[in-house]
Amino acid sequence: FGKPLERLLAPLLSSRSVLQVEADGGRLVAGAAYEGLVQRLTAILADYHKRFPIQPGIGQEEIGARLGRGVDGRLLQFLLRDASKSGVIVVESGVVRLPGHEVRFADADRRVRETLEKRFAQAGLKPPRRNELFAELAEYPAALVEEILGVLEREGVIVRVSEELYFDASHLADLEASLKAFLTEHGEIDAQGFKKLTGLTRKFSIPLLEYFDRRKLTLRVGDKRILRGG
Repeated sequence: FGKPLERLLAPLLSSRSVLQVEADGGRLVAGAAYEGLVQRLTAILADYHKRFPIQPGIGQEEIGARLGRGVDGRLLQFLLRDASKSGVIVVESGVVRLPGHEVRFADADRRVRETLEKRFAQAGLKPPRRNELFAELAEYPAALVEEILGVLEREGVIVRVSEELYFDASHLADLEASLKAFLTEHGEIDAQGFKKLTGLTRKFSIPLLEYFDRRKLTLRVGDKRILRGG
């Protein structure tokens, strides 16, 4: 801005009658229009929390889509930074929520969660496939079971190893430690050796080997695995 315009804008910016969206001053937003945008944002979040109480919040990209085409990336980021700084919203790991929101489980939600946690803990390294889980919990809506699986994965209770298989996180961590110790001592392992180490069939051993490859614990060389970076 030129000096005369800067002097004119200074009191407006100070009172938030006008907001400067971009640091170089190339874009301004009227305070009233901006407050309307904040109200839309909080209304979207309030409605989402009401409909999905076990979800922590909404991803930033989805927020942008819900606010509409008039809110581009720069305006969205300004809105999220400003509203977060003022305490209107909370942004954590790319997820947006209202400050007072806490994940709440209804009775059915809690029963499904407890059933799944117990099932995975007892199954160890031989968990049921997704379709088997849905069959076991057929009395509950499939969407609810899917949602609780997502919650458990997000909280680190279970780990998704493939499209069809989740594993209890503590059992999987123990297996990872055992595999790392084996490879440190022996240098390599093949699929048959992994089956012998774990006592698992191909149904579980192959997805697990591929998972450890993706985690960059192991590196596949021919038909064997070695420690990555080892």
